[in-house]
Formats: sequence, C-alpha cells, structure tokens
Amino acid sequence: MKFNVWEVRGRWTPDYVRLRKHFRLNRFNFGSRMEPENFINNGLIIGHEFFGEWLNETKKGNAALVSGFTPSGNPHIGTLCIFRQMAYYQKIYNARLYIPIADLEAAYVRHTEQAIIKANTLDLLAHLAASGVNLKKSIIYLQSNNLATLKKTYMLVNQLKKSELDSIYWKDIGLPYALSALLMSSDILLPLDYGYCSVLVTLGIDEIGHIKLARTLAKKLGASNFPSVTYTDLIPGLSDSKMSKSISKNNIRLSENPDIAAEKARLAVEKGNKQLYINMVKWFSNSTYSISGKPEPKLAGKLVKDLLEEQNMRYKIAKREATGIVNKLFK
Repeated sequence: MKFNVWEVRGRWTPDYVRLRKHFRLNRFNFGSRMEPENFINNGLIIGHEFFGEWLNETKKGNAALVSGFTPSGNPHIGTLCIFRQMAYYQKIYNARLYIPIADLEAAYVRHTEQAIIKANTLDLLAHLAASGVNLKKSIIYLQSNNLATLKKTYMLVNQLKKSELDSIYWKDIGLPYALSALLMSSDILLPLDYGYCSVLVTLGIDEIGHIKLARTLAKKLGASNFPSVTYTDLIPGLSDSKMSKSISKNNIRLSENPDIAAEKARLAVEKGNKQLYINMVKWFSNSTYSISGKPEPKLAGKLVKDLLEEQNMRYKIAKREATGIVNKLFK
C-alpha cells in the first residue's frame, strides 16, 4: 500500500504499528466520559498527536474542532466514521465545530459542476445532522465565500516554497493541489485567529500530509499552538482498496437503497473481503455480531441494511434544516 493525500494505491490494509512508529504517533488511551463508544472501545483511533493538550483546553472552553469536506461526491459508510467522531467530540467536550466546505477544490481540482456541488453539500450536511452533529452549534462555510480563509491562504502562500510542499506531500504537487492544500491549512488554523487555544482535526492516516503542512505553516507564523489530531481506522472499500466518494463501484453511499447496499456488502464479504466485515462490525455493530469466527456474508448484508435504514430515517428529518443552511450558503 502506498498513499498520499489524494491517492491510495493497493489494498487498504495499513500496518498501524509500523505507521505509528514511522510517524511518531501516540497510542490513543483516552476513555469516554459518558456512554461507551464503539470507535473508542474497539481501538479504532489508531493514533493521536497532542490530544491531551486539546482535552485540557476543552475544560477551559478554549478548544475547537475542524473537519472539512470536499463536495465532489456523496458521503459513504467510511465518511460516517468521521461523522460519528465529530458528533461525539462536539457533544462530550462541548467543542466549537468548524465545518469548511471545500467547494473550490471540488470545482477546480475534482472538476465538479456547481449544481452538483450544491446538491452534494446538502447531502453532506443532512447526513452530518443525521449522525448526531448539531449544525446549529457549528460554523459552516464555503471556502469560496469565506474572506478570512481566502485572506489567510494568500498570506500563507508567501510562507512556503514549492520544494517544501513537494517534500511534505511526497510528490511533485501541481498548482491546483497546492492551492487546495493551502486552503485546508487556512481552515485548520483559522480558529486560532478567533481566540481558540487548541484545534482538533479528525483524519484518516492517508491525510497526514495536511497536518504536516498546517504545522509547518503555524511554526512559520510563530503560532504557539499546533493542531491536535486523531487518526482513524476507516472502512475499506468493497474491493479491498480505500473506500472513496469518487469511485462509486467501490463504496456504499449513505443514501443508497438499503437492500441494494446490503447485497453489495454481502457479495464483497462472500468474495473474501474479510477486513470490510471486521471494520464494519467494530464501527457499527451491536453484540449480535462477532469477529472472532469466520466472516458471515449474510450478517454483513444485514448490518449494512440496518445501518442505512436507521441513517436514512434520521436523514429525512435532518434534511429540512440542512436545506435552509445550503440555501443561505449558495445564495
């Protein structure tokens, strides 16, 4: 498996012990303060940086949480893993949640049409709310309409050389990708300009380059607080590669027909995708499922069907609020 922020090659079977050592990540050993959560109890946060410092600031009301999304496709069950973490941190630690929508990346890097960007943003926000995120207590904005983000990005351009970007992202990075990366760093660092002393970002391990960039820029700007991060073990795709919004044949979208999605999961597990079954059980199951024995294709299908039926029911309720927000964003 080889990866950078925009591409993963090979099967999504990360060696987290090796990755923790390579990137000098800390093991996540922070327990929940309220009801048990699957992603904590099952070890699905595979590493962290400065999470303890962020926790200390939550007690003082000085902590923010940032999790941005590119509306180039529809959220899938892998995205749901991030949604549930966001909802948990917002609720348990009362952290101010920033949700930047990377519409510029969707348009100019992913070549997504404006009407589709708007529709995908609606889908995204409705599923966020359906997953437990309180949109009313969140700061939601389009990158293209947020003057503070754009001004900060312009300032950051002067802080970095092209060779530094290439080194951080392990590739010769083109200008559209460079701009996208700088915009994301602006989003991550923005809460510090509004008085927050610590920012937490939830990511998959493949996105570690964004954090390296944000920290590099924070240091150049003389910031005393660097972003805190939790890295998450995500759901692999149907064909063992990483689940992605842009590859529909390899994902299970949250808005899919539950019966069709169940059949896709059943077939994938039947064909030997053991990791898909294991990770779905760890993330979404109750005590009726087990990972100790042989993966059961029918159980995988039932798990996905139950999950999507519940998600879609909540989605219908959340869609009205999300529609109001989207209409204001795209007016």
